[in-house]
Amino acid sequence: MGDSTEQMHVEEETGTLGAVLQRLQCFACRELMSGQQCIELCGGGHSVCGRCRSRAQLCPLCGTHFPGVRNRLAEGIASQFGKCAHPECQHVGLRAGLLAHEVACSFRLIKCMGCAVHVRFLDLKTHYEKEHDGTVVSQVRHSSLLATRNKKFQLIEWSGKYFWFWKHKTNKLMYMGVHAAEKYDEVFKCALKLESKDKSRELSLKLPVHESHEHAEFQGNFLKCRKCSMVTLASAKETNYSVDIMR
Repeated sequence: MGDSTEQMHVEEETGTLGAVLQRLQCFACRELMSGQQCIELCGGGHSVCGRCRSRAQLCPLCGTHFPGVRNRLAEGIASQFGKCAHPECQHVGLRAGLLAHEVACSFRLIKCMGCAVHVRFLDLKTHYEKEHDGTVVSQVRHSSLLATRNKKFQLIEWSGKYFWFWKHKTNKLMYMGVHAAEKYDEVFKCALKLESKDKSRELSLKLPVHESHEHAEFQGNFLKCRKCSMVTLASAKETNYSVDIMR
């Protein structure tokens, strides 16, 4: 592990975890010492990380020499802590719980269906509104959503998760469906409702939500996909689209 990841900034923590993290800070640089490196004690009993030790012959805090004694206890405890895998996130926690944090981390990357650019979760809404001139639709308690019919894709926010409603024309048919914006452990369904502007025609469909990797570039065989809805272009013309996401 390189120097860039060996040391980790300590976020403000409370309780026992916060106290432990404070004790694992290097007395010289005040950063969390990783258990992957040598932690040395000076003659005055101060723990110093390997990087600071390599730069100094005397303890930066008390000026005493380093007798070459490693702090094995600190190394063992520090090895139980890690930093979030997302580079911009400074979260530090027990390695056993890091995966749960990383899955929900606001700095995780999500692929935009409109431009295939990977965007941080916390920036996806702003990216869609700015780069694709769209408005994110927020669904509350299964209320129907009006998807913009002039757009090929619509970002939907539901229960803290993002989904894409999309349309794709081919020959005289139009395919449409709903994609999860990222991989979720839960299985979702969607209800699509097509209604003509004069309300003379209406079509309702219930389909499974696509997983994030399916038809990612619209190169799959739509005819073989049971999660896509297919209508004629004539039926889709001048039509309002309503989408419900549900578990």
